[in-house]
Amino acid sequence: MKTIKQAIDETKAEIAAEREIRRDRRIADIYARYPELEQCDKDIVVMKSNILIALIEKDDALRRRLENDLKAKIEGRDRILEENGIDPRFDDNAPVCDRCNDTGFYTDKNGNMRVCGCKSKELRECFDSCGLRNYSSFSIRNYKDDYLGNASGRKNILQSLLSTFLSSKKPADSMITIYYGAPQTGKTYLSVCIAKAAIELGKSAYYTKCEDFADKDKAELEEISAVDLLVIDDFSDDITLHNNVGSILNNILEFRDAGRLPTILVTSIPSEILVKGSDMRVAGKIRKAGVIS
Repeated sequence: MKTIKQAIDETKAEIAAEREIRRDRRIADIYARYPELEQCDKDIVVMKSNILIALIEKDDALRRRLENDLKAKIEGRDRILEENGIDPRFDDNAPVCDRCNDTGFYTDKNGNMRVCGCKSKELRECFDSCGLRNYSSFSIRNYKDDYLGNASGRKNILQSLLSTFLSSKKPADSMITIYYGAPQTGKTYLSVCIAKAAIELGKSAYYTKCEDFADKDKAELEEISAVDLLVIDDFSDDITLHNNVGSILNNILEFRDAGRLPTILVTSIPSEILVKGSDMRVAGKIRKAGVIS
């Protein structure tokens, strides 16, 4: 599993190289059009070297004369730039993306850090590695409050789910939230969007079906346990009683509770039935869970 920060970090060397290439091409283009500027810059480099030699040899008279010459040369360079409308920073190592300055993140109007559009490829890769490979068409941008009616209710659900990882919980609160709704009411769509939203905000998140825990290896389970937000879809009491899922879930929920990491359980079964029928250890963990419905 790869977090979005890891994916972006892996692009740093490539971005640095691209910045250098763009800078070299920009300088070559300017010099080709304004050869007098290129000669001026070469002269400045030579003058600075000579000043350094004069300093080493403690020839103050020569150093002062060279410094005056350098000042005049720089003023001449400035005139060339101004007369020809050349950007004074044309030779800077400018960022490829002005929005995020190549960090991969920008701050939105609400003050939240978000993944920049220039990292859409890395974001897709991150989604794929976080259990979201089969949900490329699911997007919070396409979400509609009035899906299947009851717009106000859906809006409240969305806001409540977002608050599970955007707001701080009190120490006494359970870090588990049960998202309950009848079958075919868009729970999976919304829970996938919540996981994607967390990732786009720079957090680590993972989405999985409850039954799939039985097929995950130890290393993957350890990674899942430590993500900032875990979304477990199709959660049911019966699944916790088979294929060692109850033991796996108990360990994960215990680890996450200790680390104060939020977990969302998505289900079509009322919480009281889940508590009554689940593996005893899991039932103890979800008994005090918050409920969104």
